[in-house]
Amino acid sequence: MSFVTDADKLTAWLAEHVGGKERRPEQVRVELLARCRTESIEPPTPGRCDRIVGAALRVAEETLTARISARLTVESTERIVALVAGADQEDDGVPGEAGVGEGEDGPPVLGKIKGAPGNLSLETMLAEIDKLLAVRAVGLPPDLFADVAPKVVAGWRARAAVRSPPGRPVGRLTGTGGRAAVPSRVSAAPAGVPSSAAR
Repeated sequence: MSFVTDADKLTAWLAEHVGGKERRPEQVRVELLARCRTESIEPPTPGRCDRIVGAALRVAEETLTARISARLTVESTERIVALVAGADQEDDGVPGEAGVGEGEDGPPVLGKIKGAPGNLSLETMLAEIDKLLAVRAVGLPPDLFADVAPKVVAGWRARAAVRSPPGRPVGRLTGTGGRAAVPSRVSAAPAGVPSSAAR
């Protein structure tokens, strides 16, 4: 059997059985070498190991994000985009609706949600309540992250926390491809993450 065929098999196996639960490349590499022993496959060189592990992790994440994005309604997706973009939303005046009170030139709501609360005061407490209402208004299903390993959700949240929402073109968050980019932005706001995923 050729190396290319072996590599494809190993990548597919890792993506299906390992990448959805384990995101650390070094640990996925351990599983890769163990699988090689089980299948009596000659272990790849270190460079090829890295490529197989990287490919498997990409496939696993694409599979997970597609599955999660498919659970979102069109309305929820649009509200998530509004959180990121800070664009005006045509709403019915419900408090906490994503985008309420944000003009086209105003800061994105998600940027405010990710901001530090500041010193404890009545004003900051009310601001934190507004953040919570804005996240809840997105209307995420309670089982959105139910079958995703907590460490994977934690990784998405950590990655989203260091990214700046204003620099992200809104067009990349909409449409078929954009929906797959939604989970890490959903998990960026702790108040909006279901308790089952936050543990």
